[in-house]
Amino acid sequence: MTDVRTRLARAAEIPAATGVAGRLIRGGAATFLANMAGMGLGFALQLALAHWLSAEGFGVYAYVWAWLNLLAWAAVMGHDVLVLREVAALRATGAWPLLLGLRRHVRLVVGTAALMLALGGSVVVAAVDPPAELNRTFMTAFVALVPMALLRLHAGLLCGAGLVLRGLVPERVGRDAAVLCMIGAAALAGTGADPALAMAFMTAAILAALAAATAMEPATIRGAAPGTRPESRRRVWIGSAVAMGTIAGTQIVLHRVDVLMLGAIDGVAHVGIYSVAVVLAELVLFTQNAIGQLFGSMLSTHHARGETAEMTQVIRTATRLGAAGGAAAAILLGLLAPWILSLFGAGFDAGATALRILAAGLLLRCIHGPVALLLTMTGHERDTASVFAAAGVANIVLNALLIPPLGMEGAALSTSLAGIGAAVAMAVLVGRRVGIRPWALRDG
Repeated sequence: MTDVRTRLARAAEIPAATGVAGRLIRGGAATFLANMAGMGLGFALQLALAHWLSAEGFGVYAYVWAWLNLLAWAAVMGHDVLVLREVAALRATGAWPLLLGLRRHVRLVVGTAALMLALGGSVVVAAVDPPAELNRTFMTAFVALVPMALLRLHAGLLCGAGLVLRGLVPERVGRDAAVLCMIGAAALAGTGADPALAMAFMTAAILAALAAATAMEPATIRGAAPGTRPESRRRVWIGSAVAMGTIAGTQIVLHRVDVLMLGAIDGVAHVGIYSVAVVLAELVLFTQNAIGQLFGSMLSTHHARGETAEMTQVIRTATRLGAAGGAAAAILLGLLAPWILSLFGAGFDAGATALRILAAGLLLRCIHGPVALLLTMTGHERDTASVFAAAGVANIVLNALLIPPLGMEGAALSTSLAGIGAAVAMAVLVGRRVGIRPWALRDG
């Protein structure tokens, strides 16, 4: 009788492998809509900031925002991916004491790291003493670091528990909507445009999003018996988190070092134009990322149960959906790049060639599927970290060589080449380590 109940419960929780595509579509419909809303709001926010701050002011904001994301990665250090994987697996096996211990562990580690980095960053900026506008924007950003890191952590907890919509809405939708409202109010009130003020608006919105995510987070342990005492695997968790943090860090190097190096070599004014091109190019990854949160939780659950056939169908379905959406976005951006960029204001259409290069590179990565997430969710995060580390080093070298003669186009070409190389290497590793060939155009 117990075995029958277990099988019925599993059947209710994860449908048959033949329904994987339907499950991704049905289960991901709300997630897709939330991501679409977030994408629209993100586009509107970039547009509003570019017009309100102008190219130079937006360049200052984008430059500081890139540094803030780098510091947030250092604070989170892979714990957001760790909880996405572990929460799904621990809930699937009913290991509630470990789940309670994991929640306590990650909050303490991430919160402490973010606070130390914020204080250290403030000291460094004060010592360097950059121009006043850049200084104020940096100091405001440091206030946002702790809540920003904790927000990413809580989003990972919720997505790992299968509560993907709750994990996405506060950061992807609520945050940007709040910033847009504050910018609109400032513009109507005639408040002078200031990158530091824009960063203050973002800080307030991040705090509000964190409060919302924290209020929903207890649902991650629904099912735990009252009085359950937490258990810990601190060494295992720290080891996995460091490997995943290396992955995240090298991804930031892969995707953001171009912005930082362009600002250092070519000036912050070009950073504003290039940052808009980067944000627009990332629309190519929209479909893949939209189903990624649902996909990650499903994959971790299937892997924990040893359900290889189901895992194979999930990855291939996700890859094909992501590649189809990526191709549509890349074609649209390639054809309309100058016009879309001109919407952001005078001078932004100078980034059209860079946008086309970035979009083409991301499309080639899409065809290989979410291979980094697949390796990470199946316990091969060290392989992923090694590939991203090599790609990150290659990206730094390429940017140093190509930005001086080619400017924004050199940054785009460097990042695209390094990203494509990483995708190809990880696709090969997926075939060797997991026994799955995720290429969108192949069935074998």
